[in-house]
Amino acid sequence: MILNAIKLNPQLHQEHQRALLRYLRDERTLSHHDWATLSDAVNALSDSVVTADGDEQTFRQFYNERVDAHFADPFLAQLVTLIDVEGEGRQAQAIFAREIGWLPDKAEGFNRDDNHCRLLLIYCLYWWAAFARGYIFEVVIFRDLAASGIQFVGHNLARRNERFSRYDLFLLDLRGDIKHTTYFLTADRLSLLDSDFFITRWFLGRGWLRVAILRETAWDIFSLPPCDDQRQIVTLDEVALTLPITCAFFIDGALLTTLDYDQWKQRVLMLQSARGGNDHD
Repeated sequence: MILNAIKLNPQLHQEHQRALLRYLRDERTLSHHDWATLSDAVNALSDSVVTADGDEQTFRQFYNERVDAHFADPFLAQLVTLIDVEGEGRQAQAIFAREIGWLPDKAEGFNRDDNHCRLLLIYCLYWWAAFARGYIFEVVIFRDLAASGIQFVGHNLARRNERFSRYDLFLLDLRGDIKHTTYFLTADRLSLLDSDFFITRWFLGRGWLRVAILRETAWDIFSLPPCDDQRQIVTLDEVALTLPITCAFFIDGALLTTLDYDQWKQRVLMLQSARGGNDHD
């Protein structure tokens, strides 16, 4: 591969670049504000342009063609066979990340000391980490739901076309998504999603708590007997202070209810039992 030129999106500011470089050095040092800035920076980088082998494409297209198309399926094929999904999955993620890091190094014209080249590398490593961690979390949740006796239909990660399905799982005739982080809880991003519920993690300051986030379509089902319907209405910033107590908050007029994941599972089991074991086929 010959790297001819890189043109950064003019909307990528110096603060964005500082967050990206801090992420490359050690993501554990990033503050909550840094992560928000990093998310904006990566979005801006997506529309930056790289010319490789004479072909001009965005960073997003470069990642899809040079990274995802070559590494995603082998990683997922290995992931679903692992016993210790989290531990061994992170090891596999790191092994693939090293291969991805070497990819641009092999390109003629790539120089890690050049800021533009370094940002292309960061972009690829960022999205690989987000991809791998997201699917590690998804497999963990699928296995936990099955072990808990919950009936659900999940998409098959071993099939590439199903990986891009609109929803990750169905249960109680509801459409669900599994998200490794709560990055989707903004008006713009939430407007692109129509899932009835989300399984994710919420940072409480002292650690992560698994939660289920329900739209009103799902809450109407989960608040029916034999479940209870108690919830506190709070602001988005107050959710971390309220959990694991069930609470609800607004995003651009949409009311979302957040339950502790284990409490949510108990409600699913009660409702599925009340239905006589019948669920989405």
